[in-house]
Amino acid sequence: MWLVVLTFLFPSTVYAQSEDARTRHLEMLAKKATIYAYPMVENVRVIYDQFYNRDSKSFKATVNTLRTTVSLPNANIRVPSQNLDVGYGYLLMDLRAEPFVISLPKITKDRYHSVQIVDLYTYNEDYIGTRKDGREDGPFLIVGPHWSGSTAGFQRVIKVETEFALALFRMQILNSEDLDKVQSLQSQYQALPLSAFQKTASPPVKPAVTFPPVLDKNDPDAYFSAFNFVLSLAPVLKNEKALRADFESLGLIPGSSFELARLNPEQRAALRKGFAEGLAEIQEVAHNTGDTRNLYGSRKFFKENYLNRAVGAYIGLYGSSREEAVTVAWRVDEINDGEKLDASKYNYTLRFTKNNLPPVKAFWSLTMYDENLYLSKNSLNRYAISSSALSELKRDSDGGLTVYIQRHSPGTSKEANWLPAPSGPFVAVLRMYAPTKEVQEGLWKKPSMTAVNPSALSKK
Repeated sequence: MWLVVLTFLFPSTVYAQSEDARTRHLEMLAKKATIYAYPMVENVRVIYDQFYNRDSKSFKATVNTLRTTVSLPNANIRVPSQNLDVGYGYLLMDLRAEPFVISLPKITKDRYHSVQIVDLYTYNEDYIGTRKDGREDGPFLIVGPHWSGSTAGFQRVIKVETEFALALFRMQILNSEDLDKVQSLQSQYQALPLSAFQKTASPPVKPAVTFPPVLDKNDPDAYFSAFNFVLSLAPVLKNEKALRADFESLGLIPGSSFELARLNPEQRAALRKGFAEGLAEIQEVAHNTGDTRNLYGSRKFFKENYLNRAVGAYIGLYGSSREEAVTVAWRVDEINDGEKLDASKYNYTLRFTKNNLPPVKAFWSLTMYDENLYLSKNSLNRYAISSSALSELKRDSDGGLTVYIQRHSPGTSKEANWLPAPSGPFVAVLRMYAPTKEVQEGLWKKPSMTAVNPSALSKK
């Protein structure tokens, strides 16, 4: 079959070209497919670990079952980029047979919350929560691509373009004494199939779908087989008919396996090269990206920028659309020589002027990680500074805010503003929830991290 498929790829006009041109065409198409597929393959990998593999440390819940979590910061938990700001909820919805209904508890206006609806393309289809719905509690109807029925009686209807979708719940943690309240609110979430919500007869059950493990995402066979699987649950979008036809010419056919061994040596080499080039470009762009403004969003937002979508997945799946949250990071000394920020060599300050505090409608937080994005133990058990605690921070005489980033205490008078850093390279991450247009459009500029003096290394 593959010889026939590749014949479609190379019609007579193409065969008139040189062998090099045909090979390069195949390489370029393989690269394009690799970039397009990357977030979808990552999504399959994570969904398998979190909703199907009960032996996985990442397992959350079975399909159509909501699980919530909330905990205090813990440097002993080796999870990269721990978000200390919110309690989470995880729900994988099978929308083939019927829609899902999500209802929320009554939440006070001082507490941010959201429910992010993510499809199998990893597009953020929509949000429920503070920014979009205020204090409305629903019910909200989540429907799949082929469902048609009455939508009367629902706060809003969210249509998803794939047969499965994720709902990711976030509830702001106001302080370390707030966990019981967050847990109480989380226990009031309701997520039910439509028939259960309406207490009517269930529709016929669809055949079970099991997302497969992605054994090696750097192996083209495993990578593109996972892609073919997820394509079977992702109906072709109108603007992508030609693109999907191109992919089919490579053997990227919904529901089928992918085996490079079926190709001749020249074709295998070309696909491997295009595959490697695609992964390399994703990584290169990711390493040179300073914020998340353009990495997460809806299909309408991305248009056909598949590279940015892939870069977002590489940095971290399920990031927030920029109107919901934006993340910026400090990794290198931007003032001096561009070296890694390193608290074993220097003390640092981060100063926000009175008029340049992170402009948000909800809240912001600044979290400290080591260079691998893990929390690092410190004497205060302090891992973040948040706008929720602004009243406890000391402001500068002009109304600004200076954060002291270093290994050892800057002194009793400054300790309220001390964000302890690990002994070595570190990354500081600023998360801004419901940011203003200034942030969304890149007009707000983060301040530079300033190296003050050699760190007090004698205080070992």
